[in-house]
Amino acid sequence: MFVTELTGYRCRHCVGKVGTGVKEEPSSWKVYSVCLSENSDCGSERVGTIPRSSLSHTDEMNERAEELVKATAVEK
Repeated sequence: MFVTELTGYRCRHCVGKVGTGVKEEPSSWKVYSVCLSENSDCGSERVGTIPRSSLSHTDEMNERAEELVKATAVEK
């Protein structure tokens, strides 16, 4: 899974740093909200799926994945 920190947002469980995780599948991308806090057991939570057929470019996948995680995170 590829994870990037989501600036300006926090984990909704522990208020630690949160990241956007994406896992490539044959027909889609699975999207996860990933707690990046070292002092927490929150882990990751799947927040959605993005079908490959709905994307025209990888950058679009990153933008849509971030939006899915923002919907479940706490704004800083």
